[in-house]
Amino acid sequence: MLVPLRLFIKNNPIGTLDDYTYVINFINNFMFKLEHLFELDINLKEFDELNLFNYIHSLGEDLYRYRLKLGDSFDDYYIYIYMYNDKTYLTWKIVDAPFFTYHKNQINRVFSCEINIHEIQGVVKELKYLIGMNK
Repeated sequence: MLVPLRLFIKNNPIGTLDDYTYVINFINNFMFKLEHLFELDINLKEFDELNLFNYIHSLGEDLYRYRLKLGDSFDDYYIYIYMYNDKTYLTWKIVDAPFFTYHKNQINRVFSCEINIHEIQGVVKELKYLIGMNK
């Protein structure tokens, strides 16, 4: 099932409704990452959001550990998910040359926040139920 899909994390959108995402791939990719989180081996207190993004983005062959790919609706975004001190964090930024148009407050800006993994898993579980994956 293809649907336009956008997430809101702490009232900040991720994704576009101008493209479509395979919901099953979205769910499976998100759940896989939530079940296989990697610890970020730095002191987060020493980084602002931009420097943190640049640090993760420059990890080279280790980048796959943190990169979250959710589907076509999210292709204009770099999205990273990681653990730090037993908490889960999400950091994201729109790519430098996005295909779609976004609000000017989102361009060239890095967003980062702690997320509640159990809330995310609950939302994904509800989504699975709504599309019939639990039947």
